[in-house]
Amino acid sequence: MSSTGPTHRIYAVAWSNNKYTVYMLIRNPKGEVIGRRIIKIDGKFLESRDKILEFVMRELKRRKLRVE
Repeated sequence: MSSTGPTHRIYAVAWSNNKYTVYMLIRNPKGEVIGRRIIKIDGKFLESRDKILEFVMRELKRRKLRVE
């Protein structure tokens, strides 16, 4: 990991009440876990795993989070 800031790694995505809940680990440039983050994203239900991940990644990039 050559980045200078923290990166986020998604480890779970859940769907409930018209929201996606994204669970992530936060890692420092050395690769050590320094925290966890939970983000809720409003959205409609998408049928396939690929569509869900594409939607979640687009929303996280819009929020300017660096995701592995």
